[in-house]
Amino acid sequence: MLARHLAFGLEGRRVVEQEDVTVGGRPGIRVLLEGQLDSSPVRAEAFVLKGDGCVYDLVYVASPSGFAAGRDEFRELVGSFTGP
Repeated sequence: MLARHLAFGLEGRRVVEQEDVTVGGRPGIRVLLEGQLDSSPVRAEAFVLKGDGCVYDLVYVASPSGFAAGRDEFRELVGSFTGP
């Protein structure tokens, strides 16, 4: 449900991938979405993590053609996440 909230405003959204993950010892979910934002096609990857009474949303959004260019850096950021 929390991952769906991140897609508000994304029209014609389609879930491409979804999986349970653990990041920094926190359980969560990773979702890869495609859709349109302001009439432009986008691809988004989101990690929604729970822990310490908080929910953490880490989101990367780019055009489909430019998505791969920044995904590795986003994944590095997610991998380094420890929360407060």
